[in-house]
Order: sequence, then C-alpha cells, then structure tokens
Amino acid sequence: MKQYLFLDFDGVLNHELFNHDWYTRIQAGEAVAADKPDFDQRTIDNLNLLLSQFPELQVVISSTWRASGKERCLQVLRDSGFAYDERVIGCTPLTDHRVRGVEVLMWLRTNTQYGIEPVDYVIFDDDSDFLLWQADRFIQIDPYAGLTHNHVYRAGRILNRL
Repeated sequence: MKQYLFLDFDGVLNHELFNHDWYTRIQAGEAVAADKPDFDQRTIDNLNLLLSQFPELQVVISSTWRASGKERCLQVLRDSGFAYDERVIGCTPLTDHRVRGVEVLMWLRTNTQYGIEPVDYVIFDDDSDFLLWQADRFIQIDPYAGLTHNHVYRAGRILNRL
C-alpha cells in the first residue's frame, strides 16, 4: 500500500529557534544574512530519517510554498540537504477557502482510491485547520521547535498501524 506524507514547510522545517539562532549568530559576527538556509538542517535530517524508514512513503507538499511551484519547492528542499526529492510526487491544490484539511481531502480523492480502498497517510503541519476524521493522522508541529525526532517516531506509529 502506498503511503503519503502531507508536508508543510513554515513552522515544520523552519521554525522560531532556527531563526533566532541564526540572527544571534549574525549579531555575534559569525554568520552573514545572505548565507541563511531556508530550512533547519536538523529538521531536514529528521525528515530524511522518516523517509529512510518508510520506502513506500511519498511526499505531497501542502505548504503555502507550493504557490511558487513544485520545482521551486524541490530546489529549496535539495539545497537544504533533503535526500529524497524523487519521492516528492506533487502538491495539494490551492483553493480559495484555504482549509488544509479540505485540500488534503481533495488531493486524496483526485490521486488515490480514497473512500474505496484504505489510504495510509500522515500530516505534518503547525496549523490545525484539518478535518475531524484526519485527527488520528495529523501531527501538529510546534512552530517554535520544528520537526523533531519525536514527530518522526509518532509518524512511524501511525504508518505502521495498518
């Protein structure tokens, strides 16, 4: 069975501690603002770890960054050390109502046999605008600390359930 990860970027791969650390280093003269990576290496390492543990897991970008296109998102991920760009298979649709849970549902209905056959997925997001029946597949990420090893563990528990 295919498995899907719906991935947000802001608050998940970049976060407050990452930004604070970077600007503290600039103030100390250790870093140059132009060199700041888009995403925290620790969160990218955690994402890579999850994908290494689940070879069937495919990534669907649900971040607002998807408005700039899948290729731009892939480039930023690649530049940050993401090792599985071939497993990024698409983006959720951009809608006027901007409820991520509905956008995930729309993607599932368009790209899988959702509702007919079981679909295995997990959602990483720092926002909580998901549908009630998505709650057991949703992992809310604290935008202060971003994606942690604990989130990877919890995602593994969700993906190993079936």
